Amino acid sequence: MILIPKGIYFVEDTEYLVKVPEDDYYTVAGQTIYTIDRSGNKQLLHRWEDDEYKHLMKTAGKPKHYLRFEYQHGTDSEGNPRNEWLHVIKDGEEWY
Repeated sequence: MILIPKGIYFVEDTEYLVKVPEDDYYTVAGQTIYTIDRSGNKQLLHRWEDDEYKHLMKTAGKPKHYLRFEYQHGTDSEGNPRNEWLHVIKDGEEWY
């Protein structure tokens, strides 16, 4: 079997933006992804924060909601399982 399903989740994905003083644009400096169960309860699935921007004030972007399909797809060059995921958005009309 090449593709082994690991889970399907309905998630809330929020990116955190910072404005670096010398730049004219915002930079993504962190992200949280929560799974949402049938009762509306949330559980943290993934979180990251860029150490370079920890000292700057962060602004939360508008949360995105989508289905997240996680799976194992073969192995890497060292023989370790390669985990990947896709997300389905716009009522199932788009995925990547």
